[in-house]
Amino acid sequence: AEADLALAREFGLVASMHHSSGPQCPSEVWRSLIEKDLMGPWVNLVHANTIDDNLLARLVDRGVTFTMTPEVELNDGHGHPITGRLRALGAVPALGIDIETGTSPELTIAARMALAHQRGLDFAAIQADNSLVERIGRIARIEALGWLTSAGAAALGLSDRIGALELGLQADHAIIDPRAINL
Repeated sequence: AEADLALAREFGLVASMHHSSGPQCPSEVWRSLIEKDLMGPWVNLVHANTIDDNLLARLVDRGVTFTMTPEVELNDGHGHPITGRLRALGAVPALGIDIETGTSPELTIAARMALAHQRGLDFAAIQADNSLVERIGRIARIEALGWLTSAGAAALGLSDRIGALELGLQADHAIIDPRAINL
């Protein structure tokens, strides 16, 4: 893993790794990777549901990006998607599908699932402690759209080429009616 991460950093590539519900990677391994400067913006972690809050904060501080695949994570026992945990750290998750043979390949469905799931968790937290309403707030749908576009581009290291409707960037355009029943 060290050689792969160093090579990705050296050549400006994205190293994408799945970290799901399997056995925990020992904390000394993470500490070693961080100390050797092998965790940074060139690393994208998929899932990361079981990473503890302290390590998650350290990785966010180093610029590591995260991709959630909410349908797979919820169906396959990975745990809760880390949407809210990342938002609390000021980080933005990207969205993916992971297993197209078992889930829908539509990213808008992944966004809707992640949004609804996090809104449900937030609502439950607010019901338990109403003072959290100001801190948590309600996630806007436009934020979830960013998980599909600009956050996805950032996770791939391509923000300078794609991910936003800006002069000089490549873009595929889709018109979405937010009143549609499937949204």
